[in-house]
Amino acid sequence: MIDNEDKFNDLLEFYTSGETLRWHNKPNVPPQSVKHHTAGMLMLLIKLHPNPSERLMRAIIEHDLPETDGYFFDAPHDAKQQFPVLREIEEVVTARFKKRFDLPEVFLTEVEKLWLKYLDGLETLCYIVTSVNSENPVANKIYNRQSELTLEL
Repeated sequence: MIDNEDKFNDLLEFYTSGETLRWHNKPNVPPQSVKHHTAGMLMLLIKLHPNPSERLMRAIIEHDLPETDGYFFDAPHDAKQQFPVLREIEEVVTARFKKRFDLPEVFLTEVEKLWLKYLDGLETLCYIVTSVNSENPVANKIYNRQSELTLEL
């Protein structure tokens, strides 16, 4: 229940965490909010998964929320590959974000972890295919990388 201004402000801070823009470092790719990405993943989940668990849906909703200005940022996949310390920092920031907003830990099965990774890559692939000119070399590079990630699963 929202019964005072502090609780409402906390709710607003949590709500706006999904407004962080992805693709900020790729000028040839239109920006996409974390909320848009998350909704896309959930849409793909209900289309593709025969019986998704509440845990998996919750993990999808929460997986990029800490990527907000006050906590972290949308660290590009390539940067996290080149600088593993970014992934470690992201894990610490995620834990702090969950503590700040009193979000319970979500424990996924190994199969659910694969679904989360698969849907993250598949949504990215769908976004690139539907949002970017196919003649764009940056988009083609992202498309090829995401196609490989998606097909590996």
